[in-house]
Amino acid sequence: MTATHIFHVPSMHCAGCMVKIEQHIGALTGVVAARVNLSRKELRVTAADGVKAGAVVAALDALGFPAEALDFEQITATDKTNPLLIRLAVAGFGMMNVMLLSVAVWAGADAATRQFLHLVSALIGLPILVYASAVFYVNAWRAVMRMRLNMDVPIALAIILAAGLSLYESLAGGQHAYFDAALALTFFLLLGRYLDMQARQKARSAAAHLAKMQTPTATHKHRGNLREISINALRPGMLVLVRAGERIPADGVIVKGQADADRSFLTGEAMPVALDVGAEVFAGELCLNGVLEVKISKTAHNSTLRRFIDLVEVAERGRHHYTALADRAAAIYAPLVHCLALLAFCLWLWLGAGVYTALTIAIAVLIITCPCALGLAVPAVMVSASARLFSRGALIKNATALERIAAVDCIIFDKTGVLTSGAFKPSNLDDWSPEELAILRALARGSRHVLAQNLNAVIPAGKIATLKNLAEVAGCGIGGTYKGSAVRLGKAEWLESPQESDRYLGFRWGDRGVKWLYFEESVRPEVPAMLARLDALGIPRILLSGDHTDAVARMAERLGFKAFYGGKNPAEKLAVIDACKAEGRVVLMVGDGLNDAGALAAADAAIAPASALDATRATADVILLSGAGAGGAGAGAGAGAGGAQLKALPDVLTVARQAKSRVLQNFALAALYNMIAVPLAFAGLATPLMAAIAMSLSSLTVVLNAVRFWNLGGNNMGGRAKP
Repeated sequence: MTATHIFHVPSMHCAGCMVKIEQHIGALTGVVAARVNLSRKELRVTAADGVKAGAVVAALDALGFPAEALDFEQITATDKTNPLLIRLAVAGFGMMNVMLLSVAVWAGADAATRQFLHLVSALIGLPILVYASAVFYVNAWRAVMRMRLNMDVPIALAIILAAGLSLYESLAGGQHAYFDAALALTFFLLLGRYLDMQARQKARSAAAHLAKMQTPTATHKHRGNLREISINALRPGMLVLVRAGERIPADGVIVKGQADADRSFLTGEAMPVALDVGAEVFAGELCLNGVLEVKISKTAHNSTLRRFIDLVEVAERGRHHYTALADRAAAIYAPLVHCLALLAFCLWLWLGAGVYTALTIAIAVLIITCPCALGLAVPAVMVSASARLFSRGALIKNATALERIAAVDCIIFDKTGVLTSGAFKPSNLDDWSPEELAILRALARGSRHVLAQNLNAVIPAGKIATLKNLAEVAGCGIGGTYKGSAVRLGKAEWLESPQESDRYLGFRWGDRGVKWLYFEESVRPEVPAMLARLDALGIPRILLSGDHTDAVARMAERLGFKAFYGGKNPAEKLAVIDACKAEGRVVLMVGDGLNDAGALAAADAAIAPASALDATRATADVILLSGAGAGGAGAGAGAGAGGAQLKALPDVLTVARQAKSRVLQNFALAALYNMIAVPLAFAGLATPLMAAIAMSLSSLTVVLNAVRFWNLGGNNMGGRAKP
């Protein structure tokens, strides 16, 4: 028997990484196959039942690729071909063939030939109309059953009446059949519907991505024996063992061991939390070093992570209540279309024109007023705007995103990972001697602590000291022996020093006094220019972070934020969003961490960099890719690219405002078309075929207006966007 395990491997970034991982993991005993999905940064391993996920994680870590196991049940199947695209292709095929037959009729075919061509058109057109237009029939029927009208009711009625009248004409040997008009109507309406689908991003719910943070199994310790069990079997009072690189399976209290833990999904901060006996831990936390024994206090279903997931789900449902501009217009337009068609039928019947003539005029009115232009007004603009923004490094993944962003009058930024890189750079290395730097480098290289890793990255290349007895003490620091003297790099209490800040590292060499390394958070290089462009747009901005209030205050002053909030957990962040909305503000939230997911979902609109975690990207309406013109950059880009990603943020706001203006222009064009065309159809001067041609021309006008030049001012970099 084999089982499939899926792992998230965030640090792989190229084909070389992919080959290295597949070859190394594929060679492990019991592994049948190892396949990497580079774009999703996932590794799928098929292995014998005896191969545990923890063993694969350990092998990846030894290879230099830290990973975490994902719940296989949370991974959905790959997307299948869009059925709407198939219907569109079938409608286009039928429209072209029936129009070719209509050319022969228009050329002056005799009565027998004309009837034969009409019958052939019926054989081609009727099955296609039944299949291709099914989406309109179903939606219209559901609306009628609920005693209401929508855009699909007049569409379905026009297609059915045009097809029915054409079939009658064909069987009776009449002069006119309108299968080509019905098929053209169907094709253009399906095109509008497909463009609307293209404007939407089929992203999984953020709550589903958050659920992937929950490790599927736990190592249960009972009477000295260890066994792997499902987290659903965990009960309060049970003991679980958590090793380095593993996630806490459920909320609990540490009864044995020390370690540093990554709690960023709650706080959003890169700084690890030191854990010791008696410390409370939460499901989803990542143990960075050491081994912990945790006494479970809550089941997995009642954990903090589970409550966090529920919080995001509630916020997501709230945003889904937003009604698109086109839908609001349709609520008025659909009843008006029916009334006009019914009025035309009744009027011409009253004037003595006969049922056939009155019905033909009513069908022409239905077709000429069919909401093709209205249906294309929004999706055509959204697709064009999405293409322009994609060329600038922003991916739109929600159909109503630009409508909501256009109304934004307040932007709230998370700090760490968005405006800052999450890295802490030592500011006083110039005060250290070459020998001290050599010792620091040797100590830092042996530690997994965030500050130590950052220190190792910035120490100038040079001599590295040779240390003996190098060992890391989880939650404290790292130490060794240099030329017979003890050297230590770590936290204040471990060095027996009164220093308090968690942004400092102390260094002790033998009997010498403690020497401190002071770390400053690095601001992404593109952030100042981006904020200046936002200020030019006149939109107030707020800094919101889970970091300590004093650190947030310093960063707010540094970047020119007039308002800021620090020390906020996920629920408190969401409360800040709700408070702003209660004041009447339209809020745009920009965040990247799991702790931002609830706030992102609660905001009127949300933006996340591609370096954000899966759950955050799923919640966001817009993903900022790795730099302007990042045409192939996908989600999961390295965190270091975040500053370049943020360059596109002002462009998103500018294009959103222009897109809203174009949508309104398209509505105006559609209204003008109806003001001219409807009286002609009402007066009996337009046949259903003429009505279909006029409807197609109005749709073309709307599309041309949607794809014209997008003006991004001085940052347009010249050139016209490709629609």
